[in-house]
Amino acid sequence: EDYPGDMVYTAITGITPSEFDLDLNGAAINGRLLVSDPPYAFDEVTLNGISTIRYDPPRRNGKLEACRGRMQSVRWQLPY
Repeated sequence: EDYPGDMVYTAITGITPSEFDLDLNGAAINGRLLVSDPPYAFDEVTLNGISTIRYDPPRRNGKLEACRGRMQSVRWQLPY
């Protein structure tokens, strides 16, 4: 349901590597795209999706800690 409608019609696939930070609650913040292929096709939906990412909060010596520079790639392809 996140697949952009015009990309469904043309069956375009792609990949969008992104980077983000994690706050003390494990929520992704400060999302940014590293590069996208094809350019711009999936950028908006990927950036919107980054804000929904949740991880178990990182801990150091038992204390919650924010972290920077987490990376995740999304491969966009239609099921056939």
